[in-house]
Amino acid sequence: MAKRSLVATRLTQEQVAELERIAEEEKADKATVLRKMLDLGLKQWKLQRAVELYRQGKATMWKAADTAGISLWEMIDAIAKEKVPVQYSLENLREDLEDIYGR
Repeated sequence: MAKRSLVATRLTQEQVAELERIAEEEKADKATVLRKMLDLGLKQWKLQRAVELYRQGKATMWKAADTAGISLWEMIDAIAKEKVPVQYSLENLREDLEDIYGR
């Protein structure tokens, strides 16, 4: 099990009320719901960041998938959903093959 740390933050009354509503619906405590939401948010942020790096030409599709922590096929789907033009050159292929087979 992963080591845990305590992080404090301030929430608005509306956020607390929504958190309590979700916790009741999920039949879970607020801390569990917050961790679940944070995990979802982190995954979404990593995916958006990876798509943006790919869009800017700063990462190959393979590297973007690795950055997002998803499979290449999931990255292809994410890029298609965002309607990002596929950018793939011989240099990208070389980099991907080096990443796959080692340098």
